[in-house]
Amino acid sequence: MFVFFCMTLPQYLQIKKSAQWPSVPGVITRSYLRSGFCLISMPCYHGEVAYSYRVGSTDYQSTSIDLGRSPWAAKDGWQRVLDHYPVGKTVRVYYEPARPAHAVLNSGLVGEMEGGYKLNLFLIGGSAFAFLICLLLYDDGE
Repeated sequence: MFVFFCMTLPQYLQIKKSAQWPSVPGVITRSYLRSGFCLISMPCYHGEVAYSYRVGSTDYQSTSIDLGRSPWAAKDGWQRVLDHYPVGKTVRVYYEPARPAHAVLNSGLVGEMEGGYKLNLFLIGGSAFAFLICLLLYDDGE
């Protein structure tokens, strides 16, 4: 479990850094719901939101809403997102300065992601602290 927490740390840092990305206006070009199955017979849904934007003299297209969103979820969860991004809507697009083709509609830690990543960091720190305490208290009998 500790390994999983450590593996997600770079994603957390990238998401947190995205809060500092510059933004430009963009326009939603597609917004629809796809259906599929998470397990053998459990239906799941995925929202597709595409948008176009311009950085300098270059036009870009992207489909990333944010950096941490789970791709498959309940229909109601995705429908709320799609309702927020109808085709033709003008939006703010946040792009990575070094790679303008890498963009999102929501930068930084959004919604439940913030609490999840803070819990993740707490568990990493707590595990490391517990490990150090065990090392300090360990008596090998010599």
